Amino acid sequence: HGLRVAALALRLEQPYRLLGIVKTILELPEDESRGGGAEQQLDAALAELREDQLVTLLRFVASWNTNAHHSRAAQAVLQSLFRRHHPRYLCDISDVAKSVEPLVSYTERHAARVSQLMRQAAFVDFTWESMHA
Repeated sequence: HGLRVAALALRLEQPYRLLGIVKTILELPEDESRGGGAEQQLDAALAELREDQLVTLLRFVASWNTNAHHSRAAQAVLQSLFRRHHPRYLCDISDVAKSVEPLVSYTERHAARVSQLMRQAAFVDFTWESMHA
């Protein structure tokens, strides 16, 4: 059912409805997600996209990726697309290049933010352990 809704949201160009579906898939516990885990669900939802749908999806992903609250969903969709398609194939599709530049710059920002958070968490853990040693 969710896969049909995702396809419909993409076809009707409703990026935030599709974002909600992707986030729902990502939040499913492993044992409750029909057809496997979240990765398999996303892969199944994106498996049969035509080139024009890939362009639309990448445009949506580029938009989602500009917001840190949506970056996890955007990155999960990108991972799914890269599992299915070689990056060279995606870049050879006309109009994809327009979405790639913002994806790269915002992805770098998100990676730096996550790295900083991991360093801060390690420092908190170290401090906590030092206090209780």
